[in-house]
Amino acid sequence: MTQHGVFLERDQRVQNSGQCGRIAARVCLFVVPLLVAAVVSFGEGPSPVNSSLLDLEANKNSVRRRVCLDGKPLQLRVSERLAYNFFVEDSEVPEVKAPRLARPIRLAFLQNDRRLLVANRDSASITTIDPQTRKVLGEWQVPGATQLTEMIVSGDQKLMLVCNQKQNRIWLLRREAGHQFSVLESVPTSEGPVGLSWRSETEVMVTCQWSRMVQFFSVDPTAVPGKRLTLRDRLELPFAPRRSIAIGQSNQALVADSFGGSMSLIETAPAPAKILRTRKIAGHNIRGLGLMPNGKSLLVAHQSLDPMAETTHEGVFWGAVMSNRLRLISLQAFEQENQKNLEETGIHFLGQPNQGAADPTSLLITSTHLVLTTLGGVDELAVCENLDRGFDRIKVGRRPVSVVTDPECKLAYVANQFSDTISVVHLVGRQVVAEIPLLTPDESRAPTQSEQGESLFYDASLSLDGWFSCHSCHTDGHTNGLLNSNLGDGTYKAPKRIPSLLGVRDTGPYLWSGKLHDLHDQIDKSVVTTMQGKPPTEPQTQALAAYLRSLETPPRLSAASSPRVDRGQALFKERGCATCHVPPTFTTSGIFDVGLKDQNGRTEFNPPSLRGVRFRGPFFHDLRAATLEDVFVKHQHPTKHHDPAAHHDSAMRTWKPEDLAALIDYLNSL
Repeated sequence: MTQHGVFLERDQRVQNSGQCGRIAARVCLFVVPLLVAAVVSFGEGPSPVNSSLLDLEANKNSVRRRVCLDGKPLQLRVSERLAYNFFVEDSEVPEVKAPRLARPIRLAFLQNDRRLLVANRDSASITTIDPQTRKVLGEWQVPGATQLTEMIVSGDQKLMLVCNQKQNRIWLLRREAGHQFSVLESVPTSEGPVGLSWRSETEVMVTCQWSRMVQFFSVDPTAVPGKRLTLRDRLELPFAPRRSIAIGQSNQALVADSFGGSMSLIETAPAPAKILRTRKIAGHNIRGLGLMPNGKSLLVAHQSLDPMAETTHEGVFWGAVMSNRLRLISLQAFEQENQKNLEETGIHFLGQPNQGAADPTSLLITSTHLVLTTLGGVDELAVCENLDRGFDRIKVGRRPVSVVTDPECKLAYVANQFSDTISVVHLVGRQVVAEIPLLTPDESRAPTQSEQGESLFYDASLSLDGWFSCHSCHTDGHTNGLLNSNLGDGTYKAPKRIPSLLGVRDTGPYLWSGKLHDLHDQIDKSVVTTMQGKPPTEPQTQALAAYLRSLETPPRLSAASSPRVDRGQALFKERGCATCHVPPTFTTSGIFDVGLKDQNGRTEFNPPSLRGVRFRGPFFHDLRAATLEDVFVKHQHPTKHHDPAAHHDSAMRTWKPEDLAALIDYLNSL
């Protein structure tokens, strides 16, 4: 008897090899409290189809799921949140899927039964691999998920959690026989869940990027449905989080910035959780956290951008512009009350001249004290036994993003996101001994132009010696929030804020000067003058442009309309803000002198779009305003005005507290 766990958001057809209508056991229905029960009926129906596993038929509040057994459909009409397990005797569930891309994002090695699990982003599935035979045993799609962003496995290796940042949802899964799983619970999260980590054996931390929050969910697989995954607490942060790690057996954890270099030491219990300290490192793109064996130090994988280093050939060649690092931080550093920034100590450089090491994507400290770091931009795995003795670098597949080892730490397994493969690395011999494809040629398809552009966006071979990729500055299409001295405006010596590319299809012209009106020209200029790379080919430029145009603006968190937001919108027009920031894109093609000046004396700038502005502080071309409040109060922006209808005197630059709050609410709603 095979058990199949599903979440009722899709139609799926399953053929039984037994007699017509033969259901061996039961349909076990677990109804979420306050939801209505299912109505079960048999009837004539079409023969099972093999062309599509998923056939969604939904209305506003419910979906219909049809399980066909030898052409006799069992129809269930259920409420949207109803979950169930069904058992079919002597049957197999055909995994008929259209050609696809897997795009692996996370690995887990199950020691108990020697299996390797792979979470796949684009196919929203979990692949099970036999490490001994190096064969794929099967692929299971997470019901209701459109993508996967992260995966973690419990200590007893029986439970898993996965999340999807676009759906704002997490799933609690249980491993079943073979490569099957069942859904125990699926619940919504705050906006943008991008990270999962265990705080304890019964609690998981979910880092939510766009809402700048950590949520704490209690996990109890034995509880009644609706209580297996429950929100216990939440904590707002001063930055957008991604990576998190529990500190030993204490009630403390560290949470790191998705984009910049902030890190917070938090107390997770008792509720409510609270921030103990927030510190900054001279870095950004923190993508790896690991506790050292002594339990007293933290190893951090990140990048570091020098805002004053000019993006000349020499500046890029020597790693002065961008470096890729492992940083060793004493946990005691977080206890020092008067220290805002962590000292520049314990730094270990991953790259060197002629051999950049762009984009650390994950970090693993093994039980044998090896340090493994995946370098996503240069398609390598860095291995070291002693941080002071440098790294051995091993070429793997395209954009490695996750690494695990077998229990003996003899073999490492590396997930290559854009190759759809798993590299098997012999750690003693420091070489790849096998490549495991996640899809057969019949199962895979060619990437679209936009998908090709995505792989180029994360590819540091576009830059001189592989020091950085587009992603290194424009983190996941957004921004690391730092300054960079490049030739965007034609001169060095006046570093400018790196803009977000989210929604860039609507925000031309480009550069702070507004000189480039074509996105293709902007891409070519960035690769050649900022990255010091070879001119991209026309297909490369077109693919990158297609990917950039696919990037959406961040989600709206504030209410689109409320009395205070409506008041803020009226003030936005009354004060003449819409002259430069014209709805609906909230920018314009013109350049304006609004009282700002860069270090080279430039006074005219193209206004950036205000869509998603709440995610882009600090503000202005040189980061002089820490908050939106500072923009209007401290800097009294704009000090020059170009709207004849707006009487721009000193009175117009002063704000009543309630008016300023309304304006900022409106800006945050964009």
